[in-house]
Amino acid sequence: MSETLFVRLPPGAEPGAALEWVLLDDAGARLDQGVHVGLAQLPAPDTSDGALASVEVETATSRLPLGRRVVAFVPATEVSVAAVELPARSASKALQLAPFALEEQLAGDIEQLHFAVGEQEDSGKTPFVVCARAAMERWLEVLQVAGLNPAALVPDFLAVPANPGHTVVWLEGRMVTIRPPGQWPMLLDAEPLEAALELAGVLGAAVPPHLLVYAAEPEHTTHAVVLESVGAQVGSLRMQLLTDGPLAALAVSALHEPPLTLLQGAYASRGASTGRLARWRVPLALAATLAALAVGGQVVDLLHARSEAKRLDGLIADVAHQAMPDVHKLVDPRRQVEAKLAQAKGRSGADGLTATLAALAAARDTTPTMELDNVTYYDGTADLQIKAADATALEQVRSGLAARGYTAQLQVVPGIEGGPAAARMRLSREGATP
Repeated sequence: MSETLFVRLPPGAEPGAALEWVLLDDAGARLDQGVHVGLAQLPAPDTSDGALASVEVETATSRLPLGRRVVAFVPATEVSVAAVELPARSASKALQLAPFALEEQLAGDIEQLHFAVGEQEDSGKTPFVVCARAAMERWLEVLQVAGLNPAALVPDFLAVPANPGHTVVWLEGRMVTIRPPGQWPMLLDAEPLEAALELAGVLGAAVPPHLLVYAAEPEHTTHAVVLESVGAQVGSLRMQLLTDGPLAALAVSALHEPPLTLLQGAYASRGASTGRLARWRVPLALAATLAALAVGGQVVDLLHARSEAKRLDGLIADVAHQAMPDVHKLVDPRRQVEAKLAQAKGRSGADGLTATLAALAAARDTTPTMELDNVTYYDGTADLQIKAADATALEQVRSGLAARGYTAQLQVVPGIEGGPAAARMRLSREGATP
């Protein structure tokens, strides 16, 4: 389970300032909390016992749990909030347009300001948080001196919990943060509190809202009388005491619903996670490109191999049809051709072409006038074209072959009377189908 370290910078914090912190797990359970005292805040060491002074410094600075994801809260009093209608939808374009759109609303040199953009609201307006670039540099330096590299830099009032059915009133010190349902919070002076609530539209509304008030014990005591009076003017008022302090509640809220971070634009690469990503962006892009090329090459090779295999299968089928015209269905052309070859090889022995030619040679010995013009042999059957002196001699050839176990179908071809007799003969072994 990962852990997140939430650190809060006090107003006007300089490097070495004391930092309040709380450590939460993923579920929002508090693991530890404390105050980090910077070296600048420590009393001068007792030079009479250098070892003791060293131990005191180490004890004061080692409580901050480093090595976790860091979210830093910065003071709301050092930022401004504005909202304008922009044609741009993307955050990058909105940041480019912000200085021009907000120039009339802000005092000071626009070039010295830093802008962070929020998500566009249903009203069509885009909210911005604005602060001085000098403040950004100072906050980052404070954190760097403390050994922290933040993943997010959040104005603390943006982490005030939202509530869909209540207007949240957050009392802390001399300030009050008021957050109506579905709206950004507003920061006002809490003295007097009733005037701040009227200014925010909480008091005097046509439909009195329901209030959820957060306050630590000192603020609750300070404003108890006013809150009792306000409770009679609104729909309802519930009180939530911050027994563990404001930071713990802000941290839980920011953990569950991360608010806007100031680490945008020129400062986007200064965050912990984005900084590491930026260092690896080029190598990762190169690796991704090489991987894409390798996979693409393999896909091309595979498609080519499949095409070639399909072409070879077609050629094999054509050859098989030519070699086996009597076979009408090719299931496995290679195996079927091999079977036919084996069959032909077996028949080329005692019952094959060799035996047939030997029988014809013996028949010619008994009928010297026989001439063999042509012979075609296929699958145990021989088709012959023969000549002899006359029809009697042809019959003698047939009888001689029959005596050697062959069945001979003789078809005499009419010729010139008194000339040689010609015939077509189909010869096969007895018992075979001619």
